[in-house]
Amino acid sequence: MDFRKSGNPFSKGPGRVSFFCFRLIEVFTMKNTNDNLPFDNPMSLEESISNFAGYLSWLQNTIEELYKVHEARQLRYESGLKDIEHKLTHHLFDLKCWDFFERELLEKVDDAGYVIDRHYWQQLTAELIRAASLQHDVLARTISREDVFSTYAELYDSVNGERNFEYISQEIQFIHDTYHLDFSAAQILSIGCGTGIMEEHFLKAFNLKKNQLLGIDVSEGMVKVASKRINARVEDILNLVHEDNPWDICLCTANVLQYLPHHSLEKAIQNVAHITQTGGCFIGDFITPEHPIRAYPNVLRSEKVFLLRTPLIVEKAHNLFQQTKLINVSKLQGEFRITYEGEHTRYLPSLWKLRYLFKKYFEHVKFFDAMTLEPLEAEDDTSPSSRYLVFAQKAD
Repeated sequence: MDFRKSGNPFSKGPGRVSFFCFRLIEVFTMKNTNDNLPFDNPMSLEESISNFAGYLSWLQNTIEELYKVHEARQLRYESGLKDIEHKLTHHLFDLKCWDFFERELLEKVDDAGYVIDRHYWQQLTAELIRAASLQHDVLARTISREDVFSTYAELYDSVNGERNFEYISQEIQFIHDTYHLDFSAAQILSIGCGTGIMEEHFLKAFNLKKNQLLGIDVSEGMVKVASKRINARVEDILNLVHEDNPWDICLCTANVLQYLPHHSLEKAIQNVAHITQTGGCFIGDFITPEHPIRAYPNVLRSEKVFLLRTPLIVEKAHNLFQQTKLINVSKLQGEFRITYEGEHTRYLPSLWKLRYLFKKYFEHVKFFDAMTLEPLEAEDDTSPSSRYLVFAQKAD
């Protein structure tokens, strides 16, 4: 009988335990030699995975066995179960799993990182989320549930940070050259600075002093990483007010403002305008509503990190949003680690709405495609790359 599919037919109430758990108890209360105990002389990880159809099947089975052991332990059948739990957990997060995971995953996505087997993807991501929960419990990590970017910050640079580096650098350089901006004495605020990797490059590229730039982010995890590179603090753009010395330049890259609640977007733009010096400017980028369909690979990777993304476009109260489940699988620092970063939501306003809001609070507003850097006209509905750059300046 396959207990994974049939449920638990031998457990009919709080005082009952499954047939599997009875068998475990029986095995570990037998007065056999260690050689006769099924988990005391386990096969190698490679042999164990080879007995299944692949990594995913093995992962599903191992997680199920762990849950059954947990069930037995909760019913206080402790004899030998702690050893089984330890060995199953050790196998589940053995660094050797990386090669099996990598090889199987790459067979299911194309060269651009898009999934070609949706059924496999749904099963894999579901099991990885369960595995991440188990690993979180095993490692007893203290992660703030309110900070959805906490663990994401640790791996961000390995995948997203380096990937975004080139196009964001191009955006800033383009605006600098096009509008003949003088950064040499400017006071710069970076909104949603993340890990500070771009801001650090910005300071070096334009030969600026560290005290000329401040990064803010709502994530304590991100600010903790960023503070090693730049001046940074935990701050919400929605809480900023007009200061005595407003900023010359406000940067907001990687579509940060779209992570705000949709009803707060206008307030954020208004706040940015209020804290921007007369003659100062805003430089930022956004994505179009069709970006999750046109330019959002399911898999991003570096040498030691895979980022798995499952996007979904949803409509709420006549507004469009992208909801994305994020899973990191990594082998940094010599350990096989699976982290579920939660479900992140981005607001997807129309190009026209963004243009309207910026023109409401800034005098000079111009939109460009973020990749081709060609101007986008007032009548344009979208941009060629599905990502666009906004330059907004306050009048002198």
